[in-house]
Amino acid sequence: NEQGGFFESLFGSSNKKLGNNFVFKANEKKQIELEFENLTETGLRTIQLSLGNFTQNVFVYVLSAEEKSETEKIYFEQKFFNISMATNSGTERILYLKNSETKDLENVTLIISDNLKEYVSVSPDFFEFFEANETKKISLNISSKSNQEKISGVIKAKTSDDNFAYVNISLEIIEGFIPQN
Repeated sequence: NEQGGFFESLFGSSNKKLGNNFVFKANEKKQIELEFENLTETGLRTIQLSLGNFTQNVFVYVLSAEEKSETEKIYFEQKFFNISMATNSGTERILYLKNSETKDLENVTLIISDNLKEYVSVSPDFFEFFEANETKKISLNISSKSNQEKISGVIKAKTSDDNFAYVNISLEIIEGFIPQN
């Protein structure tokens, strides 16, 4: 008889999706597709996981019904950045965007979600030509303010023919934080 994992103790003991319940065995990873009815705006939403007095909020990026899913024609080599930094400081990260198409793409725009705009800038934020099988290097310049806070959002790369990719950014600004080298 197998012992159940942490999430199994929280969400039940079957291996199926039951209404709003998802079951995980210890160290198990699953991709979960959530559907939101009548959603007209793309953006970050919070999903709350809870059982008894344990609660965990999880950020998810939700596409509106009108927006199609991310394509594999272009993609970010890293899907997630988790960045910790001190208040009143700055840092830089490098991001790579890959064109896996066999044809050139045009007019690629990088769009920063509203909640990240005052903290993150990208360079370049637009490129006119993106050759087949090319990888573009993108610099993320991140700066913090005097407040200690947590911010999550996305950067979206979109081509003129509506191919797109996302990278999730989680930024934690901590007073007195000293980065490890």
